[in-house]
Amino acid sequence: MAGTGVCLLRRCRLELCLRLGDPRLQEIDAAGAVLLALEELPELLLGDVAAFDQHLAQALSARQMLRQRDFELLLGQQSPFSHDLTEGNIRRLKVHPASIAAATRSLSTILPVATIAGITSEAELRELIGSPQEVVVSKIATKLNGLTRQFVERSPFVCLATSAPDGSCDVSPRGDPAGFVRILDERTLLIPDRPGNKLADSLRNILANPHVGLLFLVPGIGDTFRVNGRARLVTDGELLAGSEIEGKAPKLGILVEIDECYTQCSKALIRSDLWNAEHVDRGELPTSGEILRAVREDQSFDAEEYDRARAERYARREGLY
Repeated sequence: MAGTGVCLLRRCRLELCLRLGDPRLQEIDAAGAVLLALEELPELLLGDVAAFDQHLAQALSARQMLRQRDFELLLGQQSPFSHDLTEGNIRRLKVHPASIAAATRSLSTILPVATIAGITSEAELRELIGSPQEVVVSKIATKLNGLTRQFVERSPFVCLATSAPDGSCDVSPRGDPAGFVRILDERTLLIPDRPGNKLADSLRNILANPHVGLLFLVPGIGDTFRVNGRARLVTDGELLAGSEIEGKAPKLGILVEIDECYTQCSKALIRSDLWNAEHVDRGELPTSGEILRAVREDQSFDAEEYDRARAERYARREGLY
């Protein structure tokens, strides 16, 4: 099992948590056990909590070890939980990699373990959810047609998914007046790159891995439109001139060659009631400045001034194009 773990110090208790959102207590799963060496616990607790936010349950072969300072996780052990609680090795606790394990500094105490059941193969997945109907498979096309292109032409908002060579992923929102993603031909799209935060996560990913996914949304419409393809970054001035808005043409564009495209049914938008006019009041959520102050852990950061200055820039449409 693969997942992201984080060790937290709470009242002298060590918690190894995989952020999969299911804390229910279950029977321990013996497959791929993780060995927690409790004798290392005192040294572990002396470390910086933030430093333990790493991938602690990666998919490693049997007997491989992921060392984190003086704390070791052995993956691939195949021993049942009950067999490991003999008098001779009571100082060790074995749990499933996709588990929430808790242990106190008292070596005589073993706290309950919550195990998260999972799926590790497509065969298991298909047994659970079944296979798509023929009509669903048949809608997947390799190019736009006169009907599906209308979703691109009418969409003012698209989500761009990219991934790095190491498998880490990113989803970036892209928006402009409807039709901003230009259809150059039935197999080619051009997405203008507008000014952003300059982290350039999507752009850097495309440079290393051209495969992208697009999800087009049209306000008020339940169906969405998906495009999977390969992208490259272009700077051709003549090509990008067609994406000029407010007198400014983008310096950079994302050229996407379509591999497959199809409409996505409305179920997700129906369940979410996404287009309901009764929106959440912005005042009920923290501001960007408040979030930034919390992330920086710096109470001297002036969140109010940050929010005020940003609102003024947006009102002037500064930095939008």
